[in-house]
Amino acid sequence: MMNELPTPLSLPDGRMVQLRHATVEDAADLREIERQIIEEARSIVTDEATPIDAWRRDLARDKGGDLWLVAAAGTHAVGLLKLQRPAPRYLHHQRFLSVELHRDYRGVGLGSAMMDAAVRWSRDKGVTLITLGVLDSNARAKRLYERLGFVTCGYIPTFVRLPDGRYVGNSEMMRQLDA
Repeated sequence: MMNELPTPLSLPDGRMVQLRHATVEDAADLREIERQIIEEARSIVTDEATPIDAWRRDLARDKGGDLWLVAAAGTHAVGLLKLQRPAPRYLHHQRFLSVELHRDYRGVGLGSAMMDAAVRWSRDKGVTLITLGVLDSNARAKRLYERLGFVTCGYIPTFVRLPDGRYVGNSEMMRQLDA
């Protein structure tokens, strides 16, 4: 479970963070991270940040077989990793992964630490497959996923059309865990 997480976690650059389950109190910080990512066209395929009330509602609901893992620096959430279980029972062996990091916490080992925790959690829960999508505009994240054992299993070259008319491709990736 989440009990084996390092507390606190020291990043390679010396900053300290705490990995913990997301709470309703994280809503404003997570919305800000989402807004940054939308602005940068890095990974979220939506036009505008989720309303704060919707964040609070999602954070308050029972996550069932999902993991919503927050990285907190002091009292602020600086990252969110979600592993979401599909509804049909015959897909409960898998989770869809998404990771969102505050721009000041990218490239410093936080994503790797969160992914390691997510893989441990997944194995604990009997999850054998993790899938994700990553845009071409987020090459750093794709390199991280590849380093952590994810492989590309599909590609859509015109997945996102930016306001200026350019297209951004999306790689579908997967990591098979030991059964």
